[in-house]
Parts: sequence; structure tokens; C-alpha cells
Amino acid sequence: MSMDISGDNIETLAEEGRFPSLSPDGLKIVYCDGGVDPFFKTRNVFIMNSDGSDKIQLTDFQPD
Repeated sequence: MSMDISGDNIETLAEEGRFPSLSPDGLKIVYCDGGVDPFFKTRNVFIMNSDGSDKIQLTDFQPD
């Protein structure tokens, strides 16, 4: 989620995103995404700009 300093204008940046981490310069967010897996076993790692733009999938985990 993203919001302005007052806590208003809340925006979802990644629907199924978990475990986000902000880069030291504040420009990128890396996170895991489990998609529609209810047990979150098919995690992949993504990176995006801190405003939610330019999402890039970094891994392609395919469970057996």
C-alpha cells in the first residue's frame, strides 16, 4: 500500500504482495507474490518503483 504523509489517498501497489522491502534510496520495492495460491507456496520475487510502476518478475518458481 501507498499513502500520503497524512495517511490519506491509500493506494494498493501489489494485490497479492507480501514481505515488502524498500531499497536504501527509497526508489524501489522488492516483494514476494503468491498469486492465487491460498497457502502462498508458489512465491515469486518482484521489484517495482516505489510508486507501483514498472513491476518486473525476478524469479519463476514452478512447484512440482
